[in-house]
Amino acid sequence: MLLILGFLTFAHAKDEQYLLGDLGVKIDPAGWNMDRWSDWDFRATSADGAVVLGVWSTEIQTDLGTDAAAWSPAIEAKLVEFGAREPKLATSRIDPGPPGVARTDFTFSLPGDQKGNAYGATLVIGGSNLQVVAMTRGQTAARAKSLLESTLHKLELRKAPLAAPEGPLDVSGHAVAPPAGWRKPLEAEAETVLAEVNAIGGEELTGCGWMIRPIPASKPAIFLMCPSRQHLTVVDALTVADVGAEIAPRLFGKAAPPPVALLELPDRNGLAWTLPASGKGMRMALIPTGTTAMRAWIASPVDGPELDTALQAALAATTWAAPHEVVFGEQASYYLSYKPLSAEVLCPATGVLCPLGLLASGGAFAGLAWSRRKKKATGDLD
Repeated sequence: MLLILGFLTFAHAKDEQYLLGDLGVKIDPAGWNMDRWSDWDFRATSADGAVVLGVWSTEIQTDLGTDAAAWSPAIEAKLVEFGAREPKLATSRIDPGPPGVARTDFTFSLPGDQKGNAYGATLVIGGSNLQVVAMTRGQTAARAKSLLESTLHKLELRKAPLAAPEGPLDVSGHAVAPPAGWRKPLEAEAETVLAEVNAIGGEELTGCGWMIRPIPASKPAIFLMCPSRQHLTVVDALTVADVGAEIAPRLFGKAAPPPVALLELPDRNGLAWTLPASGKGMRMALIPTGTTAMRAWIASPVDGPELDTALQAALAATTWAAPHEVVFGEQASYYLSYKPLSAEVLCPATGVLCPLGLLASGGAFAGLAWSRRKKKATGDLD
């Protein structure tokens, strides 16, 4: 009996040889001498010692897209780790499959003024992307290419790509529709994404929600929205500079705030800032809802106008749980400060002074001076 159990255990271990358990990927051992094998990566040398093979994953399940060259940084980094010098992308292409494969071919230098070649492949698997590379000296380039193709053909992929979560992102009762290219994180990505979210919003994330835009061979872009105790009164093109100046110390402390911009949404206006982020992209917005607000960020390893587009699209498509509430005193202050000759103040159409007209005629100048000194404007009225 013990002999039978021992044989079954040995057979199972042999069957699971070179299984990368965390990735659900099994590599055929034929033709390779294993140098490193774990649940998440693999390195081996061909039987003739000419070719080095590397298999690993990059976090965040990302579609291959149409530009295979976008995946080259992941392969380049591994080539440098394996001893290549100055790897350069030579060619790239997308093989539609199935399974689809992003192909990236490289040349590089080796000690002794030798040249080398490498052939990379990127595939989508459940919760991440599988990276495979075969590298060798120039004279055995064909051998490396052949071994890579054989390895890819024999790969056993046990975790199919996961479907993206559907539906809007719920944030404290507000429903945020993901813009094109954005999605809610997969469960398999939760830990990785949370680390990026913490870097933006800190550890206290009660009432917050987030989504991601996967980027090939990179950390994802993050959209984060959290409740804020800030109150905004009328926000429009007339008040945006004053409202921004009033609220800046509460958001940025003593640091000089970046310029504020008006964020125009279908049923309300908010404030938006482009934040300095040392080679990265960072946007922040404050959107009124009820008597408080929601604060939103977009952070990306790559800056560009697409961040402004994504922020606008996400917030414009949001179904807000409450309208923006502006009290009468704020309305009166707004009209007296920014539209003192408007119909709401003078009521010329009726020829009779309305309550705001009485306020304007009886104490307009005092109210105007007081409101301009206070500079407390919030909310969007028009």
